Amino acid sequence: MIVEKFQYQLMFKGLLTDLFIDCRLKIRLIINPKKRSNIKPMKTEVQSEKIKGDFIHMVFFWLKNPENQNDRQAFEKALEKFIATNPQVVNYHLGQPAATNRSVVDNTYSYCLVVTFKDIETHDIYQTDPTHLLFIEEAESLWKKVSIYDTVIY
Repeated sequence: MIVEKFQYQLMFKGLLTDLFIDCRLKIRLIINPKKRSNIKPMKTEVQSEKIKGDFIHMVFFWLKNPENQNDRQAFEKALEKFIATNPQVVNYHLGQPAATNRSVVDNTYSYCLVVTFKDIETHDIYQTDPTHLLFIEEAESLWKKVSIYDTVIY
């Protein structure tokens, strides 16, 4: 029994404990009998990936009646139908403002649509695609303002 207790103490002293901070930074804490602890940064567990598509199209919508649940549901339905049927979009993100409270953040919009395209030519085709035009026809009566930001890879 004394031998088992000693073995467990040795195992504990050599124990490696992983701590996760902000879900991106992993630190390994080494418990060592001679030193209290050694903190060594490791490679992050989550690696950044390049967004697929060299052309990014970001659209911000301000609804006329953002508190009206029927309007919100109609807008979301039109948006989801559009995304499900459009052939040019490589990747997409549908979102609402995050609850960030900083002076540099504009979170006054109602919805955000971010789509990526292979290139600017594909974006140009998208502008006249029937699925895009149908979305505008179905949803434009619901918004009071739209802001668009387009970027290309450098």
